[in-house]
Amino acid sequence: MATKFLTKNVFLNLPTAFPQSPSFKPSQKVSRVCFTSSSRYSKGRSGAVESRAGRVFASSNQDSGLSTDEITKRGEEDIAKAKETAKDFTDSAKAYAEETKGKAEAAADSLGDKAKEASNRAGENAEIAKEKIFGAAESVKEKAEEGNKTLADNAASATESLKGAVESAVDKAKESGQKLKDAIEK
Repeated sequence: MATKFLTKNVFLNLPTAFPQSPSFKPSQKVSRVCFTSSSRYSKGRSGAVESRAGRVFASSNQDSGLSTDEITKRGEEDIAKAKETAKDFTDSAKAYAEETKGKAEAAADSLGDKAKEASNRAGENAEIAKEKIFGAAESVKEKAEEGNKTLADNAASATESLKGAVESAVDKAKESGQKLKDAIEK
């Protein structure tokens, strides 16, 4: 730690150790040139990605230390796991589709039942309205018949009373004529 501190101080104080002459004065401009590793970008634009992929593949083969048969066996196991996973996804998708189909059928049946109920209610309401209309027509017919009967009774009564009045007028006229005749003869 102390050696780092001393080294750092030496390098930082080095420019003050040498006298600066007016002829040797460094410029105040700082260069901003940045150099990168040439091996990383050697293959053009996608070279870094390709070289990184190659390193990952190479390191996985080197680190594992497995033989080709073992690698093949692991690959087959991975493929079997992938097939099983795909089968599980397929089964769950089928189950979801069947469940959705069942729900849709239940909803359709429910809507059909509700439509039938509404149709039945409308038919019943129409029947009730028809009965009310016929009942009202019967009531009007009965009232008209009662009115006609009352009118006929009143007309008959008026005819009878008029007949009675005419008869009494004829009798009175006969009586008056008789009285007049008797008075003329006396």
